[in-house]
Amino acid sequence: MMKTATELNNPSEVAIEFGIKVSVESGVIVASAEAEANFKVSLKWKNSKTEGQ
Repeated sequence: MMKTATELNNPSEVAIEFGIKVSVESGVIVASAEAEANFKVSLKWKNSKTEGQ
């Protein structure tokens, strides 16, 4: 049976990943720059209850 987020226990593991990419290009007349970022959060729960409960 599915539980709502408020019924779940605290996660057993939390992982956070952050990445950033920057590139710059310059010329005689024109200069340009780019930036890209990403963010990932992972939450894992381990079942601590025995079956039948």
